[in-house]
Amino acid sequence: MFIAVAVAIAVLAVLARLSIAGSGPFPAQVGEVVPSGNGLSVAVTVTNQGDATGQTTCRLSRVGDEGMGPAEFVTTPRLDPHQTRTFESKLLEFGSTPVALQVECRTP
Repeated sequence: MFIAVAVAIAVLAVLARLSIAGSGPFPAQVGEVVPSGNGLSVAVTVTNQGDATGQTTCRLSRVGDEGMGPAEFVTTPRLDPHQTRTFESKLLEFGSTPVALQVECRTP
């Protein structure tokens, strides 16, 4: 029984990896940052430079924090190969006064 479960998990892991293979890298940039209630509304433009449809998680932080300050993570919409898309996300971590933000999106 244990072997069957282990094999099933291994097969699912391989299938998951194959489903995202070829997507990315995902270069991104921050657009307009405006107050929105108790947070900020941020426009993020991201491109899937890969040859497969995919999505990724992006880390938004203050410009120059070098990974040491507060950050918020957002998930991009699904992007077709070589597609560029702008989406908006509401962030609460930085308060409601606009600040200069940077974005980094991971390649799965």
